Amino acid sequence: MKNKTIELNISHLVMGAIILLLLWFLLKPTNVDLSKYDKQKKEIDSLSNVISGLQKEQIYLNQSIVQSKNKIDSLDNEITNTNQEITNIREYYGKKIRDILNYTPQQLDDFFSKRYK
Repeated sequence: MKNKTIELNISHLVMGAIILLLLWFLLKPTNVDLSKYDKQKKEIDSLSNVISGLQKEQIYLNQSIVQSKNKIDSLDNEITNTNQEITNIREYYGKKIRDILNYTPQQLDDFFSKRYK
């Protein structure tokens, strides 16, 4: 009978030890590698700084594009005005040249002296 009691107690001890080991493994604090986290945080911060720099550069480039478009529009208007002036001058002198056949020598002299002043 003594053997039965000892066996019961040993089985209880074994079961208790197994339960304690399981609890210890489950509740054991895990070692978190903070160096990996710190590296990733630094990389994220670095990328955030790069993105911020690129956004500032994009703003500058967008402003430059707007200024260039405004300058192009201004030059287009100047070209249009100059072309209109050229057309007006061609029409004016084209009419004068057609009318030259009816001019007297004095009128011809006045015409060319005014034109080539």
